[in-house]
Amino acid sequence: MKKYIIFLALLSALMALGIFITGKFISAELVDSVTWMLLLYFIFVTLAFHYGLVRSAKGRTQVFIRYYMATTTFKLLLHMGVIIIYALFNKEDAIRVISSFLVFYIIFTAFEVALAWKQFRTS
Repeated sequence: MKKYIIFLALLSALMALGIFITGKFISAELVDSVTWMLLLYFIFVTLAFHYGLVRSAKGRTQVFIRYYMATTTFKLLLHMGVIIIYALFNKEDAIRVISSFLVFYIIFTAFEVALAWKQFRTS
């Protein structure tokens, strides 16, 4: 778990640097406080998911598989809910936020899958 937190911190720092550079030097219109909140949201969700994954791996294989499938479904529904609620209340800014959300989703999902595969494939 310690190694995962270190890798997550490095990824988060790189993402924060990318957001800062984008906002400062490329286009200030692409970055606002919502972008930073999305980064924090994904860090929290990723960390919580991995914590549960590590705990479920201590039991039987079936428990691990059920946990992984259930939380993946829950995360998908949670993400969809966040996007829909934001889009309903902020229609003028929805496209930019959804685009940012998609970028974060792809990066953090690839990170989760790669590290989970590496850690749990031998277990």
